[in-house]
Amino acid sequence: MKLLVLAAIITAVWYGFKMMTKITEDRKDRVDNLRKSASRPTTEDMVACPECGTFVAANSSSKCDRANCPY
Repeated sequence: MKLLVLAAIITAVWYGFKMMTKITEDRKDRVDNLRKSASRPTTEDMVACPECGTFVAANSSSKCDRANCPY
């Protein structure tokens, strides 16, 4: 009887460690995925508008409120 209880305790401890290892690995994978998905923001070159002096992104197609704005 004592051997059966001892075997049950050993089995419970064994599966407990396996479960804790899996939880730790899953948590690490989630953190790694979050770090990979959180990319750095990209930078763009800025140029001054020759008409109003406002800086706009060089590749931008948005216009300022001036009628003769080239951007």
